[in-house]
Amino acid sequence: MTRNTTIRRKIQLQGLPLFVKYGYNGVTMDQIAEAVGIAKSTIYYSYFKGKLDLAKSIIVDELYIFLESMNQLSDFHGLEPTVIGRNMINAWITHLEENKLFWQMVFQSMTEPQVSEVIKTDYK
Repeated sequence: MTRNTTIRRKIQLQGLPLFVKYGYNGVTMDQIAEAVGIAKSTIYYSYFKGKLDLAKSIIVDELYIFLESMNQLSDFHGLEPTVIGRNMINAWITHLEENKLFWQMVFQSMTEPQVSEVIKTDYK
């Protein structure tokens, strides 16, 4: 993982609880920059175009990780479909439990027009 990727991920991980706590409209990029320990201008210049870009990246990147794990579970040849289905349901429940903040952000974003519209438009 490159240094830029590591910092980008750190911004996402520090931003996630702030988005959940304050909501999209309530959190500021200043708060996120302070949580990460970098200048706000660094976030804008090197990593994200703005708050919407950051929020979208958190949701999209985490969903991609989740969907990849679900795809791996469905790729077992020779297993009964019911076993595959049961494994996927168990994985879904485990993911919900282990990633509560992320799923809170996803569900909150459904009520935030700025975020939900971009995600609906970009990722149908």
